[in-house]
Amino acid sequence: CLKYIYVQYGDQWISNNDLQSTSLWFRLLRQQDFCIIWIFNKYKNTNGDFMESLRDDVRGMLSLYEAAHMRVEAGEEVLNEALNFTTYHLGNIVENYIFNNDTSLEAQIHQALHQPLRKRLPRLEALRYIPIYQNEDSHNEALLMLAKLDFNLLQELHQKELSQISKWWKDLDVLNKLPYVRDRIVEGYFWI
Repeated sequence: CLKYIYVQYGDQWISNNDLQSTSLWFRLLRQQDFCIIWIFNKYKNTNGDFMESLRDDVRGMLSLYEAAHMRVEAGEEVLNEALNFTTYHLGNIVENYIFNNDTSLEAQIHQALHQPLRKRLPRLEALRYIPIYQNEDSHNEALLMLAKLDFNLLQELHQKELSQISKWWKDLDVLNKLPYVRDRIVEGYFWI
Protein backbone atom coordinates (compact mmCIF):
# COMPACT_ATOMS: atom_id res chain seq x y z
CA CYS A 1 0.00 0.00 0.00
CA LEU A 2 2.81 2.41 0.86
CA LYS A 3 4.52 1.69 -2.46
CA TYR A 4 1.30 2.40 -4.34
CA ILE A 5 0.76 5.68 -2.47
CA TYR A 6 4.40 6.66 -3.01
CA VAL A 7 4.32 5.89 -6.75
CA GLN A 8 0.90 7.48 -7.33
CA TYR A 9 1.21 10.61 -5.21
CA GLY A 10 4.81 11.04 -4.06
CA ASP A 11 4.64 13.83 -1.52
CA GLN A 12 1.76 15.63 -3.27
CA TRP A 13 -0.77 14.68 -0.61
CA ILE A 14 1.23 16.31 2.18
CA SER A 15 0.74 19.99 2.87
CA ASN A 16 3.95 21.96 2.41
CA ASN A 17 3.39 23.63 5.76
CA ASP A 18 2.79 20.44 7.78
CA LEU A 19 6.14 19.28 9.15
CA GLN A 20 4.51 16.69 11.40
CA SER A 21 2.81 14.87 8.49
CA THR A 22 5.92 15.11 6.34
CA SER A 23 8.05 13.60 9.10
CA LEU A 24 5.56 10.79 9.70
CA TRP A 25 5.43 10.10 5.96
CA PHE A 26 9.23 9.93 5.91
CA ARG A 27 9.36 7.53 8.89
CA LEU A 28 6.76 5.20 7.40
CA LEU A 29 8.50 5.05 4.05
CA ARG A 30 12.02 4.79 5.52
CA GLN A 31 10.95 1.77 7.56
CA GLN A 32 10.10 0.15 4.22
CA ASP A 33 13.51 1.13 2.71
CA PHE A 34 12.36 4.04 0.57
CA CYS A 35 14.98 6.75 0.13
CA ILE A 36 13.17 10.09 0.29
CA ILE A 37 15.48 12.41 2.22
CA TRP A 38 14.81 15.15 -0.33
CA ILE A 39 11.38 15.58 1.25
CA PHE A 40 12.86 17.84 3.96
CA ASN A 41 14.53 20.25 1.52
CA LYS A 42 11.33 22.30 1.30
CA TYR A 43 11.81 23.23 4.97
CA LYS A 44 15.18 24.85 4.33
CA ASN A 45 15.90 28.49 3.55
CA THR A 46 18.09 29.86 0.76
CA ASN A 47 21.22 29.42 2.90
CA GLY A 48 20.55 25.69 3.20
CA ASP A 49 19.63 25.84 6.89
CA PHE A 50 16.33 24.78 8.38
CA MET A 51 13.90 27.69 8.61
CA GLU A 52 13.73 29.35 12.01
CA SER A 53 9.94 29.52 11.73
CA LEU A 54 9.87 25.74 12.30
CA ARG A 55 10.74 26.22 15.96
CA ASP A 56 7.20 27.56 16.54
CA ASP A 57 5.78 24.18 15.45
CA VAL A 58 6.81 22.10 18.48
CA ARG A 59 4.92 18.96 17.47
CA GLY A 60 6.37 19.20 13.98
CA MET A 61 9.89 19.55 15.38
CA LEU A 62 9.32 16.55 17.63
CA SER A 63 8.24 14.51 14.60
CA LEU A 64 11.25 15.74 12.63
CA TYR A 65 13.49 14.77 15.56
CA GLU A 66 12.08 11.24 15.53
CA ALA A 67 12.38 11.04 11.74
CA ALA A 68 16.00 12.21 11.83
CA HIS A 69 16.86 9.16 13.89
CA MET A 70 15.96 7.01 10.89
CA ARG A 71 19.16 8.14 9.18
CA VAL A 72 21.90 5.83 8.01
CA GLU A 73 25.57 6.51 8.54
CA ALA A 74 26.68 8.12 5.27
CA GLY A 75 25.27 10.56 2.78
CA GLU A 76 22.31 11.94 4.64
CA GLU A 77 23.43 15.38 5.70
CA VAL A 78 19.85 16.68 5.66
CA LEU A 79 18.93 14.29 8.47
CA ASN A 80 22.10 15.11 10.42
CA GLU A 81 21.25 18.80 10.16
CA ALA A 82 17.64 18.08 11.13
CA LEU A 83 18.80 16.16 14.20
CA ASN A 84 21.11 18.99 15.29
CA PHE A 85 18.44 21.63 14.65
CA THR A 86 15.66 19.82 16.49
CA THR A 87 17.84 18.66 19.39
CA TYR A 88 18.94 22.24 20.01
CA HIS A 89 15.46 23.76 19.81
CA LEU A 90 13.69 20.98 21.73
CA GLY A 91 16.37 21.31 24.40
CA ASN A 92 15.65 25.04 24.62
CA ILE A 93 11.93 24.34 24.92
CA VAL A 94 12.59 21.94 27.80
CA GLU A 95 14.94 24.38 29.55
CA ASN A 96 12.55 27.33 29.20
CA TYR A 97 9.35 25.34 29.92
CA ILE A 98 7.58 26.51 26.76
CA PHE A 99 4.77 23.94 26.67
CA ASN A 100 1.66 26.12 26.93
CA ASN A 101 0.35 23.86 29.72
CA ASP A 102 0.44 20.82 27.43
CA THR A 103 1.69 18.09 29.75
CA SER A 104 1.42 15.33 27.13
CA LEU A 105 3.69 17.27 24.78
CA GLU A 106 6.12 17.88 27.63
CA ALA A 107 6.21 14.15 28.43
CA GLN A 108 6.74 13.27 24.77
CA ILE A 109 9.65 15.70 24.40
CA HIS A 110 11.33 14.47 27.58
CA GLN A 111 10.96 10.84 26.47
CA ALA A 112 12.20 11.58 22.95
CA LEU A 113 15.26 13.48 24.14
CA HIS A 114 16.03 10.71 26.62
CA GLN A 115 15.57 7.90 24.10
CA PRO A 116 14.27 8.30 20.53
CA LEU A 117 11.28 6.27 19.40
CA ARG A 118 13.38 4.10 17.11
CA LYS A 119 15.48 2.85 20.01
CA ARG A 120 12.55 1.94 22.25
CA LEU A 121 10.82 -1.41 22.56
CA PRO A 122 7.44 -1.12 20.82
CA ARG A 123 5.40 -2.83 23.54
CA LEU A 124 6.92 -0.77 26.33
CA GLU A 125 6.40 2.33 24.22
CA ALA A 126 2.72 1.43 23.93
CA LEU A 127 2.50 1.38 27.72
CA ARG A 128 4.08 4.85 27.90
CA TYR A 129 2.02 6.30 25.08
CA ILE A 130 -1.46 5.13 26.13
CA PRO A 131 -1.78 7.70 28.97
CA ILE A 132 -0.39 10.45 26.73
CA TYR A 133 -2.87 9.62 23.97
CA GLN A 134 -5.70 9.41 26.50
CA ASN A 135 -5.09 13.03 27.54
CA GLU A 136 -5.18 14.37 23.99
CA ASP A 137 -8.38 16.13 23.00
CA SER A 138 -8.52 14.38 19.63
CA HIS A 139 -8.20 10.81 20.95
CA ASN A 140 -10.47 8.09 19.59
CA GLU A 141 -12.21 6.18 22.41
CA ALA A 142 -12.55 2.95 20.42
CA LEU A 143 -8.89 2.99 19.41
CA LEU A 144 -7.84 3.76 22.98
CA MET A 145 -9.92 0.89 24.34
CA LEU A 146 -8.51 -1.47 21.71
CA ALA A 147 -4.92 -0.45 22.60
CA LYS A 148 -5.52 -1.06 26.30
CA LEU A 149 -7.19 -4.40 25.64
CA ASP A 150 -4.39 -5.48 23.30
CA PHE A 151 -1.73 -4.53 25.82
CA ASN A 152 -3.49 -6.30 28.70
CA LEU A 153 -4.09 -9.49 26.70
CA LEU A 154 -0.47 -9.62 25.58
CA GLN A 155 0.73 -8.95 29.12
CA GLU A 156 -1.40 -11.86 30.37
CA LEU A 157 0.07 -14.12 27.66
CA HIS A 158 3.61 -13.12 28.67
CA GLN A 159 2.85 -13.83 32.33
CA LYS A 160 1.56 -17.32 31.49
CA GLU A 161 4.57 -18.08 29.30
CA LEU A 162 6.99 -16.83 31.93
CA SER A 163 5.27 -18.93 34.58
CA GLN A 164 5.62 -22.05 32.43
CA ILE A 165 9.26 -21.30 31.62
CA SER A 166 10.06 -20.67 35.28
CA LYS A 167 8.52 -24.02 36.27
CA TRP A 168 10.50 -25.75 33.52
CA TRP A 169 13.70 -24.02 34.71
CA LYS A 170 13.14 -25.14 38.31
CA ASP A 171 12.36 -28.71 37.20
CA LEU A 172 15.66 -28.86 35.34
CA ASP A 173 17.45 -27.89 38.57
CA VAL A 174 20.10 -26.10 36.53
CA LEU A 175 21.49 -24.18 39.49
CA ASN A 176 22.52 -27.35 41.32
CA LYS A 177 23.64 -29.25 38.24
CA LEU A 178 25.55 -26.34 36.71
CA PRO A 179 26.48 -23.91 39.51
CA TYR A 180 28.35 -21.57 37.16
CA VAL A 181 25.20 -20.80 35.15
CA ARG A 182 23.47 -17.54 35.95
CA ASP A 183 19.87 -17.66 37.09
CA ARG A 184 18.54 -15.00 34.71
CA ILE A 185 15.59 -16.72 33.12
CA VAL A 186 13.31 -13.66 33.27
CA GLU A 187 15.92 -11.47 31.58
CA GLY A 188 16.43 -14.09 28.86
CA TYR A 189 12.69 -14.33 28.29
CA PHE A 190 12.41 -10.55 28.09
CA TRP A 191 15.05 -10.32 25.37
CA ILE A 192 13.51 -13.18 23.41
